[in-house]
Amino acid sequence: MVWRSNMLSINLYSSFIVYHNWGLLIHSSCVIENGKAHIFSGQSEAEKTTVAKLSYPRQMVSDEATLLKITPDGVTVFDSPFRSSLESMHGKTCCPVGSIQILYRSFQNKRVRLEQTHALLRLMDKVFFWTYNPLETKRILNLLKQLASCVPVYDLYFQKNSTFLELIS
Repeated sequence: MVWRSNMLSINLYSSFIVYHNWGLLIHSSCVIENGKAHIFSGQSEAEKTTVAKLSYPRQMVSDEATLLKITPDGVTVFDSPFRSSLESMHGKTCCPVGSIQILYRSFQNKRVRLEQTHALLRLMDKVFFWTYNPLETKRILNLLKQLASCVPVYDLYFQKNSTFLELIS
């Protein structure tokens, strides 16, 4: 019941920020390095939280849902109210996004930059809220298009250890 309540809250929050054309809530984890946020997204069980924890000592922003403000000037990550196990960012409120990684477990580390259209397609099922309303769907697609044009998106094939960080740093 707690999970269902949390998902309802996440979808309500997500629908609110989409409705106001403010940004998106992405199913992902996020860490900060050198003043830039790096987002790790993927299907369920893709090890998003594990990858963020392996990124220590980088500061973890989110491990469940990353809050992105999307404007024509860029994309900013904010401290998300939705997390599974970590505490707040301790006063850090926002940070520009440096990259997005779509996670795939592998026997070797490799990172491949995606073209904008492929990035948009890969990110579509990572958004928490989708509606049957054509106007809302158009807003989400426009926000995703802006996101994919402002932030480099990569397929990240990674081993379940911290060696993948060399590809991101």
